[in-house]
Amino acid sequence: MRTVPGGNRSLNILIIANVQWPRFGIVAGGTAHALEVARIFADEHTVRVVVPAFIEPDARRDYPDLQFIVTPVPRVFAGSTIATQCIAFFNWIARRREMAGADAIIAASHFLGDVLPLLFLRNSAAVVIVHHLVEPPWRRKGNPLANALHFVAERLALLVTRWRADAVLTDSRIVEAQIRRFGIRQKTFLTVNAPHETPYAAGRNGNTNSVLFVGRLAPTKGIEALLSAWTNVLRAEPEAELWIAGGGGEGYSRKLRAMADKLGLGRSVTFLGRVSEPVKSKLFNEANVFAFPSVEEGFGISIAEAMLAGLPCVTYDLPIFDELFPVGRCAARRGNPADLARCIITLLRDEGLRRELADSGRRFCRRYSWANAARCDLAAVDYVVTERTNDAREESRRAAQKRTGT
Repeated sequence: MRTVPGGNRSLNILIIANVQWPRFGIVAGGTAHALEVARIFADEHTVRVVVPAFIEPDARRDYPDLQFIVTPVPRVFAGSTIATQCIAFFNWIARRREMAGADAIIAASHFLGDVLPLLFLRNSAAVVIVHHLVEPPWRRKGNPLANALHFVAERLALLVTRWRADAVLTDSRIVEAQIRRFGIRQKTFLTVNAPHETPYAAGRNGNTNSVLFVGRLAPTKGIEALLSAWTNVLRAEPEAELWIAGGGGEGYSRKLRAMADKLGLGRSVTFLGRVSEPVKSKLFNEANVFAFPSVEEGFGISIAEAMLAGLPCVTYDLPIFDELFPVGRCAARRGNPADLARCIITLLRDEGLRRELADSGRRFCRRYSWANAARCDLAAVDYVVTERTNDAREESRRAAQKRTGT
Protein backbone atom coordinates (compact mmCIF):
# COMPACT_ATOMS: atom_id res chain seq x y z
CA MET A 1 0.00 0.00 0.00
CA ARG A 2 1.38 3.42 -0.90
CA THR A 3 0.57 5.04 2.40
CA VAL A 4 1.54 8.68 1.80
CA PRO A 5 -0.19 10.43 -1.09
CA GLY A 6 2.35 12.20 -3.28
CA GLY A 7 5.44 10.53 -1.80
CA ASN A 8 7.00 7.78 0.22
CA ARG A 9 8.51 9.74 3.08
CA SER A 10 8.56 8.22 6.53
CA LEU A 11 6.92 10.38 9.19
CA ASN A 12 7.09 10.63 12.96
CA ILE A 13 3.44 10.54 14.05
CA LEU A 14 2.07 11.02 17.56
CA ILE A 15 -1.51 9.88 18.23
CA ILE A 16 -3.06 11.26 21.42
CA ALA A 17 -5.78 8.92 22.72
CA ASN A 18 -5.66 10.21 26.29
CA VAL A 19 -9.42 10.55 26.87
CA GLN A 20 -11.06 7.29 27.85
CA TRP A 21 -13.80 6.02 30.12
CA PRO A 22 -12.46 3.42 32.56
CA ARG A 23 -15.31 0.92 32.23
CA PHE A 24 -15.17 0.78 28.43
CA GLY A 25 -11.44 0.16 27.99
CA ILE A 26 -9.97 -0.07 24.51
CA VAL A 27 -13.22 -1.21 22.88
CA ALA A 28 -14.68 2.32 22.70
CA GLY A 29 -14.94 3.51 19.10
CA GLY A 30 -12.51 6.43 19.26
CA THR A 31 -9.80 4.43 20.98
CA ALA A 32 -10.26 1.47 18.64
CA HIS A 33 -9.89 3.85 15.69
CA ALA A 34 -6.67 5.33 17.11
CA LEU A 35 -5.06 1.97 17.86
CA GLU A 36 -6.05 0.24 14.63
CA VAL A 37 -4.88 3.15 12.50
CA ALA A 38 -1.62 3.35 14.50
CA ARG A 39 -1.04 -0.36 13.87
CA ILE A 40 -1.28 0.19 10.11
CA PHE A 41 0.78 3.40 10.14
CA ALA A 42 3.56 1.62 12.02
CA ASP A 43 4.36 -0.52 8.96
CA GLU A 44 5.99 2.49 7.29
CA HIS A 45 6.18 5.26 9.87
CA THR A 46 7.38 5.92 13.39
CA VAL A 47 4.25 5.98 15.56
CA ARG A 48 3.72 6.66 19.25
CA VAL A 49 0.32 6.47 20.98
CA VAL A 50 -0.58 8.33 24.17
CA VAL A 51 -2.96 6.34 26.41
CA PRO A 52 -4.05 6.61 30.07
CA ALA A 53 -2.59 4.14 32.55
CA PHE A 54 -5.77 2.13 33.10
CA ILE A 55 -5.95 0.89 29.49
CA GLU A 56 -2.20 0.30 29.11
CA PRO A 57 -2.28 -3.46 29.90
CA ASP A 58 -5.00 -4.18 27.32
CA ALA A 59 -3.39 -1.91 24.74
CA ARG A 60 0.02 -3.56 25.09
CA ARG A 61 -1.56 -7.02 24.99
CA ASP A 62 -3.58 -6.41 21.83
CA TYR A 63 -1.04 -4.16 20.07
CA PRO A 64 2.36 -5.48 21.17
CA ASP A 65 4.28 -3.83 18.32
CA LEU A 66 3.14 -0.27 19.08
CA GLN A 67 5.08 2.31 21.10
CA PHE A 68 3.03 3.76 23.96
CA ILE A 69 3.39 6.87 26.08
CA VAL A 70 1.37 6.21 29.23
CA THR A 71 -0.18 9.12 31.13
CA PRO A 72 -0.70 8.62 34.88
CA VAL A 73 -4.13 8.22 36.46
CA PRO A 74 -4.17 7.87 40.27
CA ARG A 75 -5.75 4.52 41.11
CA VAL A 76 -8.18 6.14 43.56
CA PHE A 77 -9.84 8.01 40.65
CA ALA A 78 -9.81 5.24 38.04
CA GLY A 79 -13.30 4.04 38.98
CA SER A 80 -14.94 7.45 38.47
CA THR A 81 -15.83 8.57 34.96
CA ILE A 82 -16.13 12.25 35.94
CA ALA A 83 -12.86 12.25 37.88
CA THR A 84 -11.05 10.45 35.09
CA GLN A 85 -12.22 12.96 32.50
CA CYS A 86 -11.16 15.87 34.71
CA ILE A 87 -7.73 14.30 35.22
CA ALA A 88 -7.39 13.79 31.46
CA PHE A 89 -7.36 17.59 31.06
CA PHE A 90 -3.85 17.75 32.50
CA ASN A 91 -2.44 14.26 33.18
CA TRP A 92 -0.54 14.42 29.87
CA ILE A 93 1.69 17.19 31.31
CA ALA A 94 3.79 14.54 33.06
CA ARG A 95 4.65 13.11 29.62
CA ARG A 96 4.94 16.39 27.73
CA ARG A 97 8.64 15.99 26.88
CA GLU A 98 8.11 12.45 25.60
CA MET A 99 5.35 13.75 23.32
CA ALA A 100 7.53 16.34 21.60
CA GLY A 101 9.30 16.00 18.26
CA ALA A 102 6.57 14.60 16.01
CA ASP A 103 6.11 15.69 12.41
CA ALA A 104 2.37 15.42 12.94
CA ILE A 105 -0.03 14.87 15.82
CA ILE A 106 -3.44 13.23 15.55
CA ALA A 107 -5.83 14.00 18.41
CA ALA A 108 -8.02 10.89 18.55
CA SER A 109 -10.97 13.00 19.74
CA HIS A 110 -11.87 16.66 20.03
CA PHE A 111 -12.20 16.40 23.82
CA LEU A 112 -10.01 18.56 26.03
CA GLY A 113 -7.72 15.79 27.22
CA ASP A 114 -6.73 15.08 23.61
CA VAL A 115 -6.52 18.62 22.19
CA LEU A 116 -5.02 20.63 25.06
CA PRO A 117 -1.53 19.17 24.43
CA LEU A 118 -1.65 20.72 20.95
CA LEU A 119 -1.34 24.19 22.50
CA PHE A 120 2.06 23.24 23.93
CA LEU A 121 3.37 21.18 21.00
CA ARG A 122 3.18 23.87 18.37
CA ASN A 123 6.15 22.69 16.32
CA SER A 124 4.11 19.74 15.04
CA ALA A 125 1.34 19.84 12.46
CA ALA A 126 -1.98 18.86 14.04
CA VAL A 127 -5.05 16.91 12.93
CA VAL A 128 -8.11 16.61 15.19
CA ILE A 129 -10.71 13.86 14.78
CA VAL A 130 -14.29 14.92 15.54
CA HIS A 131 -16.45 11.80 15.64
CA HIS A 132 -19.60 13.55 16.84
CA LEU A 133 -20.80 16.48 18.93
CA VAL A 134 -22.72 15.84 22.12
CA GLU A 135 -26.23 17.15 22.66
CA PRO A 136 -26.77 20.00 25.15
CA PRO A 137 -27.27 18.63 28.69
CA TRP A 138 -30.96 19.58 28.77
CA ARG A 139 -31.56 17.29 25.77
CA ARG A 140 -29.43 14.40 26.99
CA LYS A 141 -30.32 11.52 29.27
CA GLY A 142 -28.04 10.50 32.09
CA ASN A 143 -26.22 12.19 34.96
CA PRO A 144 -26.95 15.96 34.66
CA LEU A 145 -23.62 16.93 36.26
CA ALA A 146 -21.61 14.66 33.97
CA ASN A 147 -23.56 15.85 30.92
CA ALA A 148 -23.02 19.53 31.81
CA LEU A 149 -19.31 18.97 32.43
CA HIS A 150 -18.95 17.12 29.14
CA PHE A 151 -20.83 19.82 27.22
CA VAL A 152 -18.77 22.74 28.61
CA ALA A 153 -15.50 20.87 28.15
CA GLU A 154 -16.43 20.04 24.55
CA ARG A 155 -17.17 23.67 23.71
CA LEU A 156 -13.80 24.71 25.13
CA ALA A 157 -12.14 21.91 23.18
CA LEU A 158 -13.76 23.14 19.96
CA LEU A 159 -12.17 26.55 20.58
CA VAL A 160 -8.78 24.86 20.98
CA THR A 161 -9.42 22.94 17.76
CA ARG A 162 -10.28 26.18 16.00
CA TRP A 163 -7.05 27.81 17.22
CA ARG A 164 -4.62 24.96 16.81
CA ALA A 165 -5.72 22.29 14.32
CA ASP A 166 -4.26 22.38 10.80
CA ALA A 167 -6.95 19.99 9.54
CA VAL A 168 -9.95 18.07 10.87
CA LEU A 169 -11.12 14.51 10.29
CA THR A 170 -14.80 13.61 10.63
CA ASP A 171 -16.92 10.53 9.99
CA SER A 172 -19.70 12.32 8.13
CA ARG A 173 -20.82 15.39 6.24
CA ILE A 174 -23.30 16.02 9.03
CA VAL A 175 -20.53 16.46 11.61
CA GLU A 176 -18.57 18.56 9.14
CA ALA A 177 -21.51 20.97 8.84
CA GLN A 178 -21.91 21.08 12.63
CA ILE A 179 -18.30 22.07 13.31
CA ARG A 180 -18.50 24.77 10.65
CA ARG A 181 -21.15 26.44 12.81
CA PHE A 182 -18.53 26.74 15.55
CA GLY A 183 -16.21 28.69 13.26
CA ILE A 184 -13.88 25.80 12.39
CA ARG A 185 -12.75 26.59 8.85
CA GLN A 186 -9.78 24.24 8.49
CA LYS A 187 -9.66 21.75 5.64
CA THR A 188 -11.81 18.74 6.52
CA PHE A 189 -11.20 15.13 5.52
CA LEU A 190 -13.74 12.33 5.78
CA THR A 191 -12.62 9.15 7.51
CA VAL A 192 -14.39 5.93 8.45
CA ASN A 193 -14.59 3.59 11.39
CA ALA A 194 -14.66 -0.17 11.08
CA PRO A 195 -16.25 -3.11 12.87
CA HIS A 196 -14.34 -5.73 14.77
CA GLU A 197 -13.93 -8.77 12.58
CA THR A 198 -17.03 -10.92 12.97
CA PRO A 199 -17.18 -14.09 10.86
CA TYR A 200 -20.12 -14.19 8.49
CA ALA A 201 -22.08 -17.44 8.65
CA ALA A 202 -23.72 -18.19 5.31
CA GLY A 203 -25.89 -20.87 6.87
CA ARG A 204 -27.24 -19.01 9.88
CA ASN A 205 -28.24 -20.81 13.05
CA GLY A 206 -30.65 -18.03 13.90
CA ASN A 207 -33.59 -18.40 16.20
CA THR A 208 -36.33 -16.52 14.36
CA ASN A 209 -37.57 -15.04 17.64
CA SER A 210 -34.26 -13.57 18.88
CA VAL A 211 -33.33 -9.88 18.92
CA LEU A 212 -29.84 -8.72 19.88
CA PHE A 213 -28.44 -5.45 21.23
CA VAL A 214 -24.67 -4.97 21.52
CA GLY A 215 -23.20 -1.75 22.86
CA ARG A 216 -22.36 0.31 25.90
CA LEU A 217 -25.04 0.33 28.58
CA ALA A 218 -25.53 4.09 28.63
CA PRO A 219 -28.63 6.32 28.58
CA THR A 220 -27.92 7.60 25.06
CA LYS A 221 -28.04 4.07 23.63
CA GLY A 222 -31.84 3.90 23.94
CA ILE A 223 -31.99 0.67 25.93
CA GLU A 224 -34.82 1.96 28.15
CA ALA A 225 -36.87 2.64 25.02
CA LEU A 226 -36.02 -0.85 23.77
CA LEU A 227 -37.33 -2.38 27.01
CA SER A 228 -40.52 -0.31 26.72
CA ALA A 229 -40.92 -1.43 23.11
CA TRP A 230 -40.40 -5.04 24.14
CA THR A 231 -43.75 -5.14 25.92
CA ASN A 232 -45.42 -4.55 22.53
CA VAL A 233 -43.17 -7.10 20.85
CA LEU A 234 -44.17 -9.78 23.37
CA ARG A 235 -47.86 -9.13 22.77
CA ALA A 236 -47.34 -9.85 19.07
CA GLU A 237 -44.63 -12.52 19.45
CA PRO A 238 -44.88 -14.15 22.92
CA GLU A 239 -41.86 -16.41 22.28
CA ALA A 240 -39.51 -13.57 21.32
CA GLU A 241 -36.22 -13.20 23.18
CA LEU A 242 -34.13 -10.05 23.72
CA TRP A 243 -30.41 -10.40 24.38
CA ILE A 244 -28.62 -7.32 25.71
CA ALA A 245 -24.81 -7.52 25.57
CA GLY A 246 -22.52 -4.78 26.79
CA GLY A 247 -20.82 -3.28 29.81
CA GLY A 248 -21.53 -0.08 31.65
CA GLY A 249 -21.84 1.55 35.02
CA GLU A 250 -23.15 -0.80 37.69
CA GLY A 251 -25.78 1.71 38.79
CA TYR A 252 -27.24 2.08 35.33
CA SER A 253 -27.10 -1.67 34.73
CA ARG A 254 -29.14 -2.22 37.90
CA LYS A 255 -31.63 0.40 36.73
CA LEU A 256 -32.16 -1.44 33.44
CA ARG A 257 -32.67 -4.78 35.19
CA ALA A 258 -35.13 -3.19 37.61
CA MET A 259 -37.03 -1.67 34.68
CA ALA A 260 -37.27 -5.06 32.96
CA ASP A 261 -38.64 -6.59 36.18
CA LYS A 262 -41.15 -3.77 36.63
CA LEU A 263 -42.41 -4.21 33.08
CA GLY A 264 -42.86 -7.93 33.71
CA LEU A 265 -40.55 -8.95 30.89
CA GLY A 266 -39.31 -11.96 32.83
CA ARG A 267 -37.10 -14.45 31.05
CA SER A 268 -37.75 -12.89 27.66
CA VAL A 269 -34.89 -10.43 28.36
CA THR A 270 -31.36 -11.61 29.14
CA PHE A 271 -28.60 -9.22 30.27
CA LEU A 272 -25.32 -10.78 29.21
CA GLY A 273 -22.92 -8.11 30.41
CA ARG A 274 -19.72 -7.37 28.55
CA VAL A 275 -18.88 -10.30 26.26
CA SER A 276 -15.71 -11.47 24.53
CA GLU A 277 -15.28 -11.20 20.78
CA PRO A 278 -15.87 -14.97 20.23
CA VAL A 279 -19.08 -14.81 22.29
CA LYS A 280 -20.20 -11.72 20.41
CA SER A 281 -19.62 -13.48 17.09
CA LYS A 282 -21.71 -16.39 18.32
CA LEU A 283 -24.54 -14.02 19.31
CA PHE A 284 -24.49 -12.36 15.88
CA ASN A 285 -24.74 -15.80 14.30
CA GLU A 286 -27.62 -16.96 16.50
CA ALA A 287 -29.78 -13.83 16.51
CA ASN A 288 -32.07 -12.83 13.66
CA VAL A 289 -32.56 -9.10 14.26
CA PHE A 290 -30.17 -6.47 15.59
CA ALA A 291 -31.77 -3.59 17.53
CA PHE A 292 -29.72 -0.46 18.17
CA PRO A 293 -32.00 2.44 19.21
CA SER A 294 -29.21 4.90 20.03
CA VAL A 295 -30.20 8.57 20.02
CA GLU A 296 -26.68 10.00 19.69
CA GLU A 297 -23.95 8.54 17.46
CA GLY A 298 -20.98 9.62 15.41
CA PHE A 299 -20.80 6.34 13.52
CA GLY A 300 -22.24 3.16 15.01
CA ILE A 301 -19.61 0.42 14.88
CA SER A 302 -22.07 -2.10 16.33
CA ILE A 303 -24.38 -1.56 13.35
CA ALA A 304 -21.54 -2.23 10.92
CA GLU A 305 -20.60 -5.36 12.85
CA ALA A 306 -24.17 -6.61 12.74
CA MET A 307 -24.55 -5.91 9.04
CA LEU A 308 -21.29 -7.62 8.14
CA ALA A 309 -22.42 -10.61 10.20
CA GLY A 310 -25.58 -10.81 8.07
CA LEU A 311 -28.14 -9.30 10.46
CA PRO A 312 -30.91 -6.87 9.50
CA CYS A 313 -30.93 -3.86 11.80
CA VAL A 314 -33.50 -1.73 13.57
CA THR A 315 -32.45 1.81 14.48
CA TYR A 316 -33.95 5.21 14.99
CA ASP A 317 -34.15 7.51 11.97
CA LEU A 318 -31.08 9.55 12.90
CA PRO A 319 -29.69 11.60 10.00
CA ILE A 320 -26.21 10.21 10.74
CA PHE A 321 -27.50 6.68 10.09
CA ASP A 322 -29.21 7.79 6.89
CA GLU A 323 -25.81 8.99 5.65
CA LEU A 324 -23.60 6.15 6.90
CA PHE A 325 -26.01 3.19 6.69
CA PRO A 326 -28.50 4.02 3.93
CA VAL A 327 -29.44 0.34 3.47
CA GLY A 328 -29.82 -2.73 5.66
CA ARG A 329 -32.04 -1.05 8.28
CA CYS A 330 -35.62 -0.57 9.33
CA ALA A 331 -35.74 2.96 10.77
CA ALA A 332 -38.20 3.86 13.54
CA ARG A 333 -39.17 7.37 14.52
CA ARG A 334 -36.67 8.71 17.04
CA GLY A 335 -37.79 8.35 20.64
CA ASN A 336 -40.91 6.36 19.72
CA PRO A 337 -40.93 2.92 21.43
CA ALA A 338 -44.15 1.91 19.67
CA ASP A 339 -42.60 2.49 16.25
CA LEU A 340 -39.47 0.70 17.41
CA ALA A 341 -41.62 -2.30 18.34
CA ARG A 342 -43.37 -2.14 14.97
CA CYS A 343 -40.04 -2.44 13.11
CA ILE A 344 -38.90 -5.35 15.29
CA ILE A 345 -42.18 -7.23 14.88
CA THR A 346 -42.14 -6.69 11.11
CA LEU A 347 -38.66 -8.19 10.80
CA LEU A 348 -39.39 -11.10 13.13
CA ARG A 349 -42.37 -12.04 10.98
CA ASP A 350 -40.94 -11.40 7.49
CA GLU A 351 -38.07 -13.72 6.59
CA GLY A 352 -37.84 -12.32 3.07
CA LEU A 353 -37.40 -8.76 4.32
CA ARG A 354 -34.82 -9.92 6.83
CA ARG A 355 -32.81 -11.56 4.08
CA GLU A 356 -33.15 -8.54 1.77
CA LEU A 357 -31.93 -6.07 4.42
CA ALA A 358 -29.16 -8.40 5.58
CA ASP A 359 -27.78 -8.86 2.05
CA SER A 360 -27.84 -5.15 1.16
CA GLY A 361 -26.31 -4.13 4.50
CA ARG A 362 -23.51 -6.68 4.27
CA ARG A 363 -22.55 -5.57 0.75
CA PHE A 364 -22.59 -1.90 1.69
CA CYS A 365 -20.55 -2.21 4.89
CA ARG A 366 -17.59 -3.85 3.22
CA ARG A 367 -16.30 -0.30 2.62
CA TYR A 368 -15.81 0.17 6.36
CA SER A 369 -12.34 -1.19 7.05
CA TRP A 370 -9.36 -0.04 9.10
CA ALA A 371 -7.27 -0.02 5.92
CA ASN A 372 -9.65 2.60 4.48
CA ALA A 373 -9.57 4.51 7.77
CA ALA A 374 -5.76 4.57 7.69
CA ARG A 375 -5.73 5.87 4.11
CA CYS A 376 -8.15 8.66 5.01
CA ASP A 377 -6.26 9.64 8.16
CA LEU A 378 -2.91 9.55 6.42
CA ALA A 379 -4.18 11.81 3.64
CA ALA A 380 -4.93 14.41 6.33
CA VAL A 381 -1.52 13.91 7.94
CA ASP A 382 0.26 14.27 4.61
CA TYR A 383 -1.68 17.45 3.89
CA VAL A 384 -0.81 19.18 7.16
CA VAL A 385 2.86 18.15 7.02
CA THR A 386 3.13 19.37 3.42
CA GLU A 387 1.46 22.68 4.29
CA ARG A 388 3.78 23.17 7.27
CA THR A 389 6.81 22.39 5.10
CA ASN A 390 5.70 24.79 2.38
CA ASP A 391 5.01 27.54 4.93
CA ALA A 392 8.46 27.06 6.46
CA ARG A 393 10.10 27.28 3.06
CA GLU A 394 8.16 30.41 2.21
CA GLU A 395 9.10 31.99 5.53
CA SER A 396 12.76 31.10 4.95
CA ARG A 397 12.64 32.57 1.45
CA ARG A 398 11.17 35.84 2.70
CA ALA A 399 13.74 36.04 5.47
CA ALA A 400 16.53 35.54 2.94
CA GLN A 401 15.08 38.25 0.71
CA LYS A 402 14.88 40.61 3.67
CA ARG A 403 18.53 39.97 4.56
CA THR A 404 19.77 40.56 1.01
CA GLY A 405 17.41 43.43 0.30
CA THR A 406 16.01 41.81 -2.84
